[in-house]
Formats: sequence, structure tokens, C-alpha cells
Amino acid sequence: MNPIFNLINKEAPDILNQFLNFYRNFNGDPKKELDNIVNSGKYSKQEIEYAIKRAKQIENMIRPFLKKST
Repeated sequence: MNPIFNLINKEAPDILNQFLNFYRNFNGDPKKELDNIVNSGKYSKQEIEYAIKRAKQIENMIRPFLKKST
């Protein structure tokens, strides 16, 4: 298994597994879903900006795991 995956999984196994499960099962339009979340008012602009920043930081590490199986 990928050593980066092992490190991430060791640090936050539930979060990573939940994300991968969500990603594999998501069938909607990601842009539309994100727009709905942003426009819902549920999260502040600061929280959304922080989430985007964190996502960009880990994007390259998790990209190999984001291949949807057919």
C-alpha cells in the first residue's frame, strides 16, 4: 500500500475512509453540490475558505485513491 496512504490512515483513519467512501458513492454534480453548500449559509465564508485551502493541500496525496471503480 502507498506509504502516504498509510500515514494519513494512521493519523485519521475514519476521516479518510469516510471521504473515500463518500467519493466512490457520489453520483451528482460536484460543482452544483458545492454551490448548494456555499449558498446554504450553513458554513461561514471563513470555514469554506479554510476547507478549500486544506483540500488543495492534500489533493495530490489523495488523487491516486480517487479513481472510481467501475
